[in-house]
Amino acid sequence: MPGLGLDLIQHALQTAQENGYRYVSVKAHGERFTATFDSAASPAIETPEVPEMAAVTHAETLYEVKATSVGYFALADVKVGAEIEKGDTIGAVTALGLRQDVISSKGGTIAELLVEDGEAVEFGQVVARVEPA
Repeated sequence: MPGLGLDLIQHALQTAQENGYRYVSVKAHGERFTATFDSAASPAIETPEVPEMAAVTHAETLYEVKATSVGYFALADVKVGAEIEKGDTIGAVTALGLRQDVISSKGGTIAELLVEDGEAVEFGQVVARVEPA
């Protein structure tokens, strides 16, 4: 996997096992790896020299922007990396001809857009993540 290297996956599995986690999910460069450990028997994972994870040294807290209703999502004129302010519109959800704006309650940088234009969304579904300013 070009985005998820073997070293990153091994590090995630080893860290999860050392800390007693039963579920691991790693996402990088649009690729995702997930694993669930059997709680009855989790064998030790042998990993040769796990590299230092520079990207993990600074943990960021991302704010989630959620859909305001069930319907179809229309993305506003925003892209990943765009600076937004509190009250800016990320998009809108349309259902039965009614349109409700999806507004960010915090300013910052758009870190992720999790739905595509025209995609169906559920109430409370995370549509974007914003790194607070």
